[in-house]
Amino acid sequence: MPEKRQQIFLFFLIFLQLIFIFGHIYCKLYYWSGETLRVIFLDCERVRSRLSPYGPGLEREIVDIFCRQNNLKATWSKVKNLHEGLQKLRLGLADLFIGLTTMDELEDDRVKFGPGYLKNNFIIVHNRFRFPLRRPDEVCEALILVPENEIFRRKLNIYQNQISCFIKSKFFSAQIRLLYKTLTENKARFALTDEINFKSWHPFFIDVLHTYTFDDSFQYKWCWSTRYTKLDKMLTDFWDNFAGSSEFLYLKEKYYGFFPSRIDYYELRHLLDIVEWVLPEYDQYILEAARMYNIDPLLLVAMIYQESHFNPRAKSKTGVQGLLQLSLSTANYLGISNRIDPEQSILGGARYVRFLVDKIKTKGVTGWDRWFFALAAYNQGLGHLYDAMDLARRLKKNHLKWMGLKEVFPLLSYKKYYQTVKRGYCRGFEALDFVQSIRYYYYILHGLVVLARPEAKHLAHFPGFVPPDWPD
Repeated sequence: MPEKRQQIFLFFLIFLQLIFIFGHIYCKLYYWSGETLRVIFLDCERVRSRLSPYGPGLEREIVDIFCRQNNLKATWSKVKNLHEGLQKLRLGLADLFIGLTTMDELEDDRVKFGPGYLKNNFIIVHNRFRFPLRRPDEVCEALILVPENEIFRRKLNIYQNQISCFIKSKFFSAQIRLLYKTLTENKARFALTDEINFKSWHPFFIDVLHTYTFDDSFQYKWCWSTRYTKLDKMLTDFWDNFAGSSEFLYLKEKYYGFFPSRIDYYELRHLLDIVEWVLPEYDQYILEAARMYNIDPLLLVAMIYQESHFNPRAKSKTGVQGLLQLSLSTANYLGISNRIDPEQSILGGARYVRFLVDKIKTKGVTGWDRWFFALAAYNQGLGHLYDAMDLARRLKKNHLKWMGLKEVFPLLSYKKYYQTVKRGYCRGFEALDFVQSIRYYYYILHGLVVLARPEAKHLAHFPGFVPPDWPD
């Protein structure tokens, strides 16, 4: 009898241990601690940026802001598809799912969708060496590549019903770059994608061209688990305040504000040719200047391309000369005796832009904005930059952010505004185009290195140097 009691007691202890273990696992998986935000995501440039030099990704930065405001720490896990992500939310295995498109029609009390925060459009792209889409039903005559995503499957089905034919499609669940690579290799004529995605990837696959935009748009949304009332309220309140805020507009401008409205195929082709055939002649001077004045050498390459297209004898109608288009007065100030000498021009231009950055720093401008301001000053002069900042302040724009100065600089080309500032008329539209173009070229050069494109072999030794005060 004592042995039986001992066995019962032992069995009871094991039972309690199992309850404790399973309870611990349950709490770990299904109970929100209030300290950690479990984020799951569909892998894309918006969430985890690789191509952009301007930050870790738009949506990652938004999550970081939310976490800072609520004293949370985020953990990140990638999911393969929409179904897996929603299932994890329903089961309480995750708190937040980002990188989603609008899916409001999925009625489920366990999942809540936030507001639309980033507008996008479905588009069809084609291989440059084949005909574009001339009639809507031409997609029925050729293979179309489609990203493995529920939103694209839906759009394909809707389009198929509209044109009343069967569309032969190939779905890509792997990295999106494979879809563009396949189209570039002429293994298909068309692909279904979206505008934001295409703008991000087109500079690296320039033989893929836009051919058709659908007339309906969609918006990206977050969704989260509603099993945690406190978290649900925190996320709802966050988006109520954040969606239209200047902080959010700033992030969108930082990641997408420099993409041109019209893509110039020949300009992109020329940039790639310059990197491959001309850049090697000057890379030692660029790297020397970058190290001496703490500038990312890729940004110097972007500046030289914008200023002179790597023509050391380039001269503008305003009298500036050389690879980095220095004026005679600036050259004299920097002690440069020969503006068309490549070494002197590159070292002088790098020194001058660092001088501008340090000056602007004293005005309280930080991060990437400091460099964008410096580029505008490089183009139009420090005095005109100060005028633009003063005008932005008077017009209730943010005078410490490039987003604010983008709106103001063009105004300095009009008498109504330039007569109210100290230095008068300024070629404001030129300043705006100058900064935005360099930002775009810098993005392309960074992406070439990340993707290890053939042209990037001439850029490979540049990323080894990272300036100590470079924005991240």
